[in-house]
Amino acid sequence: MKPNRLLLKSTLVTAIAAIYGPAAFAQAASPTWVRETMRPGDFPLVQGSRAVDLVIAPDDYKVVALAAADLAADIERVSGRKPVVR
Repeated sequence: MKPNRLLLKSTLVTAIAAIYGPAAFAQAASPTWVRETMRPGDFPLVQGSRAVDLVIAPDDYKVVALAAADLAADIERVSGRKPVVR
């Protein structure tokens, strides 16, 4: 992994921890994080044949655009559907 990618991923993990707190990591580690059926409060990244759009502010830091592009690529690898980053 390239050093700047490692920094980006560790920055993203830090941001998630700051925003959502430790509960997000506990939930992410549970086997029910990804499931076939929707439950109240779930937000589908891909539904049917369509992926959600990832919207970023045009004046935000460049790292935000890089993180969004990486997330879009990850979603495509898993689902076969690539979100539009705009």
